[in-house]
Amino acid sequence: MAALTLDRTHTTLLIADFYAAILPTLPHAVDRQVVAKTQQLQQAARDAGLLPCYCATVFRPGYIEISDRNDSRRSTLEPWTVAAAYLGDAFCNA
Repeated sequence: MAALTLDRTHTTLLIADFYAAILPTLPHAVDRQVVAKTQQLQQAARDAGLLPCYCATVFRPGYIEISDRNDSRRSTLEPWTVAAAYLGDAFCNA
């Protein structure tokens, strides 16, 4: 593998789709200690001078982003109703 050099002024750690209501229900996430390891990674990034960024899939009331014709996606919406319940201080602390 080639050596990798990161420019700290143009590099971020992206933490995507961490939900307090969903992660504890995923056996593989629990078994692999995903939350604890991600918190360690987040701190290591901050210690290295990188900016941790967070993104999440959240739908507005009525799911207007998803077409009524998209049957496959509409059938999976129930778990996403709790998408706004992020891990709070575990990831958003200053």
